[in-house]
Amino acid sequence: MFLELYIHWLLLDISKVSKSLYYYHLKQSPYLDKNAVIVQEIKKAFKDSKNTYGYCRITAILKKNGYIVNHKKVLKIMNLLEFHPEQKRRKKYSSYQGDVGKKFGNLLKRDFKALTPNETWMTDVTEFKINDGKLYLSPFIDGFNQEIVGYSISIRPSMELILHSFKKALENQEIYKGDKLIIHSDQGWQYQNHIFNDAVSKIGAVQSMSRKGNCNGMV
Repeated sequence: MFLELYIHWLLLDISKVSKSLYYYHLKQSPYLDKNAVIVQEIKKAFKDSKNTYGYCRITAILKKNGYIVNHKKVLKIMNLLEFHPEQKRRKKYSSYQGDVGKKFGNLLKRDFKALTPNETWMTDVTEFKINDGKLYLSPFIDGFNQEIVGYSISIRPSMELILHSFKKALENQEIYKGDKLIIHSDQGWQYQNHIFNDAVSKIGAVQSMSRKGNCNGMV
């Protein structure tokens, strides 16, 4: 009896966990032994998923392999094993493709606030993941009041997406060549494209671009 107590004390000291947590796991270990086959299958499925599958997907795999098991049992076992799925970080969409057209200097220097309407517009392409795939949003935002003056949505981050949202912005606002509007973006290929450059120049506006790897400060 003394030896058993000493072993528990030693394990508590080594594990550095609380006494209540230690005895909780000790009490649950027979449950894992009782479900040893399921435990091994869960370990394999979780490892094969590179630690990203939750109990629902693990349960589906077990059922597919012929095991009759309740999702609540899988969840309990995964909690006892401390198997918590890791979330994969989705890469943020980037339209940067190197030097594919004309680049412009950063005229705003991260000072995106404007004193009057139609002094500065900021634009970017944002990717949204939906059930059927992806959607891309191209807004133009006025630095004066953060109002969206024009936007467009498409299933592709195409040149047409940017031109259409720019056209919408111009339809909603009265822009004159003497206004000296600054349109700020990142160095995305669409904004380097001569078609967009010409459209901006046509209304007497000028382009400004943030450095590579920097967001343009819209959000």
